[in-house]
Amino acid sequence: EAMTNLLENAVSYNHPQGSVIVGLQESDERIIFTVQDTGIGIPEQELDRVFHKFYRSEAVKNIKGTGLGLSISKAVVLAHHGDIAVRNVVSGGSCFTVTLPVA
Repeated sequence: EAMTNLLENAVSYNHPQGSVIVGLQESDERIIFTVQDTGIGIPEQELDRVFHKFYRSEAVKNIKGTGLGLSISKAVVLAHHGDIAVRNVVSGGSCFTVTLPVA
């Protein structure tokens, strides 16, 4: 569910001719999954709130959504003893990183 939400958001908040880059890395201790888009990005002052339930940025009020996807993603990742983070990409868009321990 967490990865599906991240991928759906990357598509929903991307520019029509934008791209989504998915990455996967594995080591002995962890798996790192990244989803990066070339979309509208997230205002810096809002980055720490995007995982809160029902939070929606003013910048995306015209795009369909409930504000639950990222909070659900975070809950799922934490339930699996992982971590989730977001950062803006200098060239535009955002990048979400999920780190999970190897079972």
